[in-house]
This record gives sequence, structure tokens and C-alpha cells, in this order.
Amino acid sequence: HPYFLNPLMYFPLILLGIDHVLEKNKPVLFICSCTLAAYASVYFFYMSSIFVFVYALVRYIFLYGRSEGTIHFVKKFSIGFLSFAFAFLLALPVVIPFARVVLSGNRVGRTVPALWEPLYYIKFPIAFVNASADHYASMGYTVIGLIAVIILFFKTKCTYKLELKIYTILGIVFLVFPFFGHVFNGLGYATNRWTWAFNLLVSVIVVDFAPFFFSLDKKKLAFISLLVLLFALPTFAVRSHGKSSYIAMAVVLMFVCAVFVFLFFYQKQTVLVFSIVAVSIFLSAFCHFSPYFFNYVSQTMLAGSSFETMQNSQYSIFEESKIDVDRQYRLDIADSEACSMGNNAAQNYGLYYNRPNTALYYSTNDGTVRQLLRDFQLPVNSDLYYTGLNGRAFVDAYLGCRYCAVKKDKREYLPFGFEKKLASNENFDLYENETVLPLVFSYSDYMPRGGYQALSSVQKQQAVLQTAFITGTPRLNIKEKTSALIFDDKPLAFAISDISKDIAFDGKLFDVKKGGACVTISVKPDCAGELYLIFDNLYFSNNLRKNWNSARITVKCKGLYRFFDIREKSDQMYSNIHDFIFNLGFIDRAEDDMNIEISFSEKGIYSFDDFSVTCQPVTKIPEYISALTADNISYHYMDGKMYISGDIVSDKILCISAPFQDGSYALIDGKKQKCFCVNNFATGIEVSQGFHEIEVCF
Repeated sequence: HPYFLNPLMYFPLILLGIDHVLEKNKPVLFICSCTLAAYASVYFFYMSSIFVFVYALVRYIFLYGRSEGTIHFVKKFSIGFLSFAFAFLLALPVVIPFARVVLSGNRVGRTVPALWEPLYYIKFPIAFVNASADHYASMGYTVIGLIAVIILFFKTKCTYKLELKIYTILGIVFLVFPFFGHVFNGLGYATNRWTWAFNLLVSVIVVDFAPFFFSLDKKKLAFISLLVLLFALPTFAVRSHGKSSYIAMAVVLMFVCAVFVFLFFYQKQTVLVFSIVAVSIFLSAFCHFSPYFFNYVSQTMLAGSSFETMQNSQYSIFEESKIDVDRQYRLDIADSEACSMGNNAAQNYGLYYNRPNTALYYSTNDGTVRQLLRDFQLPVNSDLYYTGLNGRAFVDAYLGCRYCAVKKDKREYLPFGFEKKLASNENFDLYENETVLPLVFSYSDYMPRGGYQALSSVQKQQAVLQTAFITGTPRLNIKEKTSALIFDDKPLAFAISDISKDIAFDGKLFDVKKGGACVTISVKPDCAGELYLIFDNLYFSNNLRKNWNSARITVKCKGLYRFFDIREKSDQMYSNIHDFIFNLGFIDRAEDDMNIEISFSEKGIYSFDDFSVTCQPVTKIPEYISALTADNISYHYMDGKMYISGDIVSDKILCISAPFQDGSYALIDGKKQKCFCVNNFATGIEVSQGFHEIEVCF
């Protein structure tokens, strides 16, 4: 990935800068390089900061040892620390937003395994030469790199190049234990995306020992050539896959090898050394960077240009139809397939079209968004991306999803309420539902957050359309709600009518012996509404410790297919999500027995605390929306601020359907007031009766 060239440009400058500090007491280069690195990428600057601390400590020991006293160490440390602190202050405009999201979001508090899966350690020695050992341990130093490291440790005295040896040992330790991958990845899932630093170290070792290769006799060079060939054969076998073009590449490479060997017998050893290097580089490219393995340009060429793909996404319908739609409402995406990871909906194309939407992919997410997903038990399997709102009418109404795009042949997947067709293009139809909340609305009363936490997820989605639930203890003049909340969801009795011979069921788990096995339940809905399949505390386990380890549960109901994925604990994207509510669609009347078929893609144990079916009537939504939009409020968002004006009929809590952030405040008619968190997610402001001009600063 070319993005990882970024730290390779700045990190050497940072190391050179710390050398200037340690040897000359000159911090200018260190300050400048750290500041530039932070502005280039806070993510890589974070990694570099850890590495530079380790480097500085080891470097000081080798420069001065015990020859200098404690005062000298404190002086050097102080200069380095103050220089770094000054660079950090210069970079605060980019560091603070990054740190706030990381510390409040999904990355902190993850469970990290003590060791990687066994297969990782089997692949590791091979990966050192010509492949990846999973978890982004992308090394591939070729035989030249392997021999250079072997020479460093086994062909030199213990104290020779000891500094390089210490760095190498530390690097290998960091690669061996997942904890370090977790730390270097910004406290996210454990992965070795920091190997660019280890690659730089091995490159230094290779360059340092390059003269050694030119001093070898013909027998040793022939042995190295044999090693290159031995590593080449399995690479060709694995990568060629029987494709003629790849086999042709392998044949050409072998011919080049033969030519170099022939020249070797008539020329100096220098020819063979360069031939070994050339063949090793070619082999590495064939193995790890060829058009069928992580070549992003090639993938774009095969799939069509990225811009054309984006133009064919759900969002393009707005531009093509040129209809006048309100950008202050969100767009939802219909049907499970359209919201799956890897589809256009998850590629952030909505940002290009400036359309608020519900299917996004971010590597750092706000903690309130994470909480929203869990409160409503939306069927997502990771905190890193959102895949729509499951077509649930209450959630769509609460989050202001006025528009919904659906594939032309998937009209039946439209959520309830989207009846008005606005536009069409070659691939999608766009529908509108006017019975939703705007992004800014008002509550007349509130309840403490504790009452919200005690509700079930089905009850929570109903409750947020009736009153505000306040986090913390802000002093409010608004009255606390005294009347009871209305909940009209109805649990439905069901029975297992058919079960595959490859599934054992004991009431609390499905033991699936073969992937694709299914179970059918029979239920009789006795009301009109949305039909929910609910799993509480659902776990998937197959005792396979793999880099990617998840299972797909597909549900068929009334001829429609929907699915959700659940990750095993060993999966690197595991986010501790185990509660799921899955909307099976709207039933417009009481029906006779209905069959729901549930299939499991992977062999394993699917255990749960509760498994139920519920009917959620939606007839009260218009009444709730009318009450929350009684005030005449207008708003627009610009440059990170929300500008609101309106005539408030009585003292209210103004709710902005955007993630609450600590430190947010509002200027109400010029007077500053702190914002507070509403419903574990949204941003709230207390406003008094009358007309107000409000500026909300996030």
C-alpha cells in the first residue's frame, strides 16, 4: 500500500533528529521532522513516537554507556522530551481530534489474545523471505535479507553491531506477541501495520553487510543461489494457480536465473551477487506485489475505474435526477446485500456527494456512535463500519432517514413508510418517507439515563421518540417526565418446525456440524408491524484461531433473504458485539403460520442467552413525530458548526441528531451554554420559550 511509504520518508529524519539531540544538543531537525510527520499522518506519527523513544534510549546507552553521570542523562532526556513536546504542541490541531476519537471510541478496551494463532508462527520464517504471515506482517526480505540477519547474529562476535542486534531482537518480539500489534495500532485490533519500521531496520542490516557478499567464494555463492531457487519453487507453485500468464512469468524468471549462472562461470563473483539480488527482487515482486495480490491499481483496472464505480453508486441518483431534495436528512440503504462490507454503500461515497447517510467506514469512530449501535442492537459485526439501519421504522424516523435507495429488482426490501418514489436511474430507485424527524427537533420533557439503560433495545427505539434521556446531571428547568412510556411491541410464540440433521439444538445453542445447515421456525403473527428476530448474547465459536474468522447467519422469510455476520473472538476485527435484532420486514396484517428459515454458513457452536421473535407495530410513529416537531425550527451545518433558529413554544430540550462530543457548546443569542448527551448518542441543548438564534460548536 503506497500510504505506508509515508513513515519511511519521515521516520529516518526523526531518527537523524534525535541523533542531533544526543550528540550535538541541536533539536531543530528533530522538532521539524516530528511536526511534519504528525501533519502528514497522526497514525504513523503515533507509531514513530514509540519507536523513537526506544531508539533514543538504546542509542544513548551505546553512545555514552556509564561514562557520563545521571545529570548528563537527565540533560539529554530533558532536551529530547522538551523538543518532542514542542513539536507535539505545534501539531495539536491534528493530534487533538485524532486522540479524542481514539480515546472515546471503539479502540480502547479491546481484548487482546496472548498469542497469535499457531499458523502465524508457522508462516513467520517463510514470511521473512517471501510472503506475509498474516496480520499485516508484510516482510519479504528475500534470501539476501535472511542471510544478512543470520550473519549479524551467527557470524560475528556477540558485541559486534550489538546495537543492531538489540533492535532486531526487539522487532521480532514485537512481531511475536499480539499485544504490541494492539499498542502500535492505536489500541485497536492487534495487527502488525508497523512493520515498515522493521523493514527499515533489515534494510540497514543488508546494506551494512553488503561487502560481505562480494567476499564470498563460488561455493558459498552457489549455495545462496540454491536457497533462492528453493524459495522460488513453492512461490511459483502457490502463486501461479495454473494460469498461463503467471507460469510464463515463472519460466522467464528461471531463464534469467540460468543466464546469470552461465555468466557466473565466465565472469567474476560480482556478476552472481548482482544476479542473486536481481532475481530475489523479481521473486519478491512475483510473490507479494503481483497483479493478483494487493495490487490496488490492478484491482481498479479489473473492476472499472474508481470514479465510474462511485458514479454508479446509490448516491449518484441525486445528481442524475437533479431533483431538489433536502440535504439536511439522511439516506438509508435498503436490503442486506446493499449494506454489506465491500459494497459501494460502505465505501464512503456519500462524502463525495455530500449526502448524510447510514453506511460508512471509518477506522476511528466516536464512542457515542458505538453506543448507538449497541443500544438498538443493530446487526453489525464491527465498530469500524456501519451497514445501514436494518430498515427499522423507529430507528429510521429517529435518525432522520427521509430517503432510501433500493436496487431496481429489490423493491420488496424497502423499509416501512417509504412509499413515494422520487427518482430512478439505471441501477437504483429513490424513495421518500416524510414521517421522520429532522436532524434538529425538540423534547418537552426528559428522564434520567438510568431509566433508559433498564429498557430492552426494542423498547429503547420506541422511547427515544417519546422523551429525552439525559446523561449526567445537568441542571435543567425542563420538567421531568411523569407519565408512563408507551410500549406496544408483542413477543410471539414460535416453535422449531424443521431442523437439519447437521444441527444439534439444546435450547441455548445450535451445534452446527456442517456449514450451510439450517433450522426452520414456525411463528403466527397476530398483529401488523415489523417482525424481529432477536438474539441476546449470541456467540460463535469454532476453535479455529484465524486472522479472519466469522460466520454468516442468513434468514429467509416470506421469500426474502437477509443476513448478518458474527465474528469469533480470534477474528482481528472482533468488537465484542453479541446482541442482534434483525428486521425481517413489515407484515400488514395478522397472518397464519409463517416459516422463518435460519442457515449457518460455518461449522461451529452458536450459543445464546435468549432467542425470540417480536412484532413491533409502527402506527404511533406519526403521532410521536408530530409532537417532537411542533416548534418552527430551521437549521444548516457549515464549517463544523450547526446554525439553528426558531420560535420555541415552551421551555424545551433541543436535540441535534449528531454524535455528542465532550466540550461541545452552544451560543444561544450570544450566551455560551454547555451541551449535554441525549439518549446516549445525540447532542442536547436546553432552550427557553421564545425566538432564538443558536450556534452550536462541536
